Amino acid sequence: MTMLTPQLTTALDAALADACDQVGLDSSGARLITYSSNAVFELASPVVVRLSLYPDRVAHTARLVRVATWLAERGAPIAPLVDEVPQPVLGNGYAATFWRAYERPPALAAADLAAPLRAIHNLDAPDWLPRWDKFAYARTLLDHANGIDDADHAWLSQAWIDAESDYQAVAPAMPHGVIHGDAHVANLLRATDGEFALCDLDNIAHGPLDWDLTPAAVSALRFGPVGALSEFSAAYGRDVTRLAWWPVLRRIRELVMVTYLVTDLANRPAMAEQWHHRMATLRENRSDAAWKPYY
Repeated sequence: MTMLTPQLTTALDAALADACDQVGLDSSGARLITYSSNAVFELASPVVVRLSLYPDRVAHTARLVRVATWLAERGAPIAPLVDEVPQPVLGNGYAATFWRAYERPPALAAADLAAPLRAIHNLDAPDWLPRWDKFAYARTLLDHANGIDDADHAWLSQAWIDAESDYQAVAPAMPHGVIHGDAHVANLLRATDGEFALCDLDNIAHGPLDWDLTPAAVSALRFGPVGALSEFSAAYGRDVTRLAWWPVLRRIRELVMVTYLVTDLANRPAMAEQWHHRMATLRENRSDAAWKPYY
């Protein structure tokens, strides 16, 4: 797990303790398992607590609870909220949600995403479901940037403007429906019945279905193994890299993979070197350059 600054560790621990106290849960012995757009803790009891790091964390988390409830009511393959506690809870300024702890299998393949994604994609989108909009998301993050220099900020801002223009040109031809929005193997768990379930539902939206196929493809090309792409495509039944809009979706995905850190890069010193490497390869259009995980 990525090393955090002592100040951030103290702040997150205090927020976790406060949120857990409000719902009668014990935070002692909690373990930080993920720190990205959320700080995710596993309690000694079979509960996972997510502290939102989004700039609009309160409104965002309220939407998340509504979406997760709607999905659970339809039997979607997701990790569910804990029913017995109010959601969300505000703990020391962080919006907290509480989830049933599912198993994190030690080895997962991109192809394991195929079945739960198809189940999500087969749902009918309600009118209130948020519309997919990575461009507004990026603008919000860049407005709250902390730890990147002016040149990188300016380049990213323009890159997102260009990506939005390219997307609008191809969007009318793309199939749309309910999407997970951040479909990669780190967001895949094993439910109590042995089936795979999706977690990290912050990005559930009505959007281009092929967006959910893009992370696995980008991951195979940037991190390897390249063969994972053909396995995933065969399992899902569609190869996103053969579609006319693939270059546009790839560009957006790779921009997301650097932009999501800009609000907090100052607190993530262990990630900075890889972040700068990714930025350099994007600025130089080195689509064949290998990336490494941030942690």
